[in-house]
Amino acid sequence: MKIIRQKRGFSLAAMLGIVSFVTVIVTSLFIYVINHAKLVEQDIAIEESYSDAYARVDAAMQIIIRENIVDSNFFIGLAKHLDVVISDIGNNIWTVSSLYYNNNEVISYFSKTESGISTYDTLFQYTEINQSLPESSLMTVPNLLNGYLYDYAKAYFPSEMPSSSNTTFQDAIDYVITLVDLGYFKSQSSKDFKKWKDYTLDTHWYIYGDVVIPDGKNLTINEGYVLVINGSLTMGEQSTLSGNVIVTRNFTIDGKSSKWETFEGTVYVKGNFQSASKLILGSKARPSFVFSIGEVKLGSKTQGYGYFLTSQFDIDSSNRNNNVYVIGGIYSTGSITYPSNGLHQNSDLQYDVTSFFNYGVTPMLGSSGSSSSNIIYTGPKKE
Repeated sequence: MKIIRQKRGFSLAAMLGIVSFVTVIVTSLFIYVINHAKLVEQDIAIEESYSDAYARVDAAMQIIIRENIVDSNFFIGLAKHLDVVISDIGNNIWTVSSLYYNNNEVISYFSKTESGISTYDTLFQYTEINQSLPESSLMTVPNLLNGYLYDYAKAYFPSEMPSSSNTTFQDAIDYVITLVDLGYFKSQSSKDFKKWKDYTLDTHWYIYGDVVIPDGKNLTINEGYVLVINGSLTMGEQSTLSGNVIVTRNFTIDGKSSKWETFEGTVYVKGNFQSASKLILGSKARPSFVFSIGEVKLGSKTQGYGYFLTSQFDIDSSNRNNNVYVIGGIYSTGSITYPSNGLHQNSDLQYDVTSFFNYGVTPMLGSSGSSSSNIIYTGPKKE
């Protein structure tokens, strides 16, 4: 039997085409690897530069707090020693700053006060109109949270007071975890917490993991106590939240346009706060407070007594003419969007230490209030 063999092979042109194609692929891959390596290198350089600037600013602030000194000559020496810039920007506010990659800046703001800074005089007296806050404002969510925990510890755990250098949200959570380890807070996973039939808490609680309250159920933290959730919190349809809560992620209130949800309490949120279309906020006797590092988004039928400190505030901009009636105040370092007739004056806020403690809000930042130091400052942040 004859075997017929194909006598023809690849032409020289075809072979060259394949070689060229492979060369292009290899070259492209090589270029990609080189560029990717450069980007990774750049990211590492940026991170190292930022970390160095952060450490310099933080070290300067710790020294200023320790020495409890606000003096120009002292600042000149300190700035030279740590290679930072310390500036007086007026109104008894100073900055410590340091540049990192591409002339970006890490900065802290601070002030020394002998009598403390009243949260009512600075924020909560301003109702009916929104108040845009400067970046230099010392009334930040982390400062208010750490101030509240200082008051809380003073009432319940005076032998375990938090550090006066606590200025971040994570500082507050780390302090609570210390109290958990010491046995002052009860602790449970969100998985076990979900099995409860009645979500009523009558002491100090720390829950780790995301918490979801089912539709029609209520979450109640009895007056004078706080629930700390190391995760997110989601309230179901037709639910009610009463009391004070600290949430390390997002806080969401679900619901349908035909159902009402209720929030009568205070929440500190490291992430975003978002509510459904219909929300009842607080009451005359017990207004609600929302302190959110992220943004706050409310539905188009929000009613009641409420105060908001956030980086961005919005009440359903697509339905601004709907039924919005909030008695209280809005304070933000970013944009504020709400119906022109949606915010109203509150002249009935009970401003006294006992009421504010039950609200979960510190009445005072500083040596006469929620801190052991005369120096009030913000933690280092990117500017």
